[in-house]
Amino acid sequence: LALALGGALTMSGCGTQADIAATVNGTVISESAARTAAEQIRQNYPEEAAQFGTGDAVGILINAPFVLDALAASGRPVSEESARAQLKLVDDPSPETITLVRYENAVGQLQEGGQELIDGILEKLRSAKITEEIINLATIRGVFSNRFQTTGLESMKGASDLALMLRSGSL
Repeated sequence: LALALGGALTMSGCGTQADIAATVNGTVISESAARTAAEQIRQNYPEEAAQFGTGDAVGILINAPFVLDALAASGRPVSEESARAQLKLVDDPSPETITLVRYENAVGQLQEGGQELIDGILEKLRSAKITEEIINLATIRGVFSNRFQTTGLESMKGASDLALMLRSGSL
């Protein structure tokens, strides 16, 4: 289900302004806030979220308002208090970290809302205006060939995703 929601997004450009990871319907998601949230999620869930990176946080932060608003409108709100209660290993969780935990809790409730609720969320995601997105902050060293080196990636998953996008020609 989370993959289906993520698949509904399309990028409409590459970010060029410093610290902007995405702008969704006029709301800016900063790269630094997403990085902090990813760090706090890894801190709170060291085993389950060991590979959770900034890009993962950005993707969820893009989806979260649509999912949380739809659940609230259907009478199934996901509270900030319940998210804070789950963040036992983080002293001062950022608002973005709280949103990530709320989203995770919400995804479990989506099935209960039925296909109509999910379809409504997907439709809103498809029509969302996403004006900028930084996929990652990798630095590619050397000439593109069969072998080159990247730095600045947070995980092997991020490296694999970047390699796949480069091979497919989507970057």
